[in-house]
Amino acid sequence: MVRTRMFELFAAMTLVSSKGYKLVYRGFDEVSKRHHLPNRFSILVQSLSTVKEAWFQTSCMMIINGLINTPADLETRISIRKQLYSLGFADLLELMAEDTKWLRNGAMLKTQIDTFRDSAKQDSEDLAELHASLPVDLQ
Repeated sequence: MVRTRMFELFAAMTLVSSKGYKLVYRGFDEVSKRHHLPNRFSILVQSLSTVKEAWFQTSCMMIINGLINTPADLETRISIRKQLYSLGFADLLELMAEDTKWLRNGAMLKTQIDTFRDSAKQDSEDLAELHASLPVDLQ
């Protein structure tokens, strides 16, 4: 329960101010360095895969969505997603989506999963549009 509240606070910090966002982002860097984890988001993905409790998973997804959706820069958002995907997050996301059907309080988790997917789709479309508008000189 304490970890869930702590993650909810981190999620709020990512949304409230750029300073809060930077503190949370750097905090994940520090945790990964101190515990010799392969990626700054390893602790989030590990937590999501081991704690099968909707409120906790929802708070983790709120942090992830806050970290991804706060930056205006498309490259930053894509980079964060790539870091998550490198840890097997795509498969975990599918499992969590299935679990929302039977988990008590799964509706809020489903909302966070949908938010993640919707923003990923939008970023993918924005990236495709950006590349389509780039001039290409093959000579």
